[in-house]
Amino acid sequence: MSSTLSTIERVVVPLDGSTSSEAAVAPGVALAIRLGAVLELVTARPTFDSELAAQYLERIDVALDGDRVHRHVETDETATNAIVAQADDPAKLVCMATHGHTGVGDVVFGSTAEAVLRAAERPIVLVGPHCRPLDGFSADLKVLVCVDGSETSESALTLAELASALGATVRLVVVTIKRDVVDIDPVVEPAQVERLEQLTNEFRRRAIGADYEILSGHDVWPPIDAAAEALPASFLAVVSHARAGVARVLLGSEATTIVRHSPVPVVAVRTS
Repeated sequence: MSSTLSTIERVVVPLDGSTSSEAAVAPGVALAIRLGAVLELVTARPTFDSELAAQYLERIDVALDGDRVHRHVETDETATNAIVAQADDPAKLVCMATHGHTGVGDVVFGSTAEAVLRAAERPIVLVGPHCRPLDGFSADLKVLVCVDGSETSESALTLAELASALGATVRLVVVTIKRDVVDIDPVVEPAQVERLEQLTNEFRRRAIGADYEILSGHDVWPPIDAAAEALPASFLAVVSHARAGVARVLLGSEATTIVRHSPVPVVAVRTS
């Protein structure tokens, strides 16, 4: 990825006519305000009348000046293709709900979000079913970045670019899993600590405040949840695949768990 997220001009919120998909509107507005970007409300039009779709978008109440909001009916054959095309535009950041039901356009956003994440080359902001209502972001915006100790520099750079655009600081965390019934913390490998230090320094070299923490638990989500509340985090960030690394402990199916339970939006990054 050679493009930079600091040039984001539009925050795109895909909608399917369901109330649950509209959960992404408030976070989208907050992102647009933070980035000084235009908010673009989009719905795909594979099986329904474009006029009906336009009327639906007009009914979405957005707390932004009219010239900062664009409403667009996408004519792509599938919602997934339409959203991927938006997500891969370096001037746009997609913010979408990960749950929904059949509504205008017959889009089921649970499966659509997963398909978009598999196909898109750029980060996507996901709003899960337990995301708290959002009126805006605090001036001191913090991102909890969940890694597995083996993330590539490219992935870290992508998140650094977004953190910079948002004016955020970051905390990188790795969760080591307790495998025994006895409540004993797992041994942390020196190479794992070294990798976390390298990633932290990559953020700092870009003038982004960063530190790291090694968490432990019998499952992935509880320690991440506790760390996010303690920070407190305005966003979580995850890499969307599992890979063997220095003490492989996180991500892949766990990323889905994080998105599903997170009380804040989640930035998801897919790596090859």
